[in-house]
Amino acid sequence: MDHDQILFTLEELAFEAFVAELDPPQPQRNAGLERLMAVQAPWDVDE
Repeated sequence: MDHDQILFTLEELAFEAFVAELDPPQPQRNAGLERLMAVQAPWDVDE
């Protein structure tokens, strides 16, 4: 086994909790950001 690897065992519930911590949190809806992203940039406006 390489020195940068560690083997450990967990019971099923502990493993599920561990994996849940690895998953990124779901982003919260941000109405202000949605409004901002809906505005067309001045350099993208067709003349």
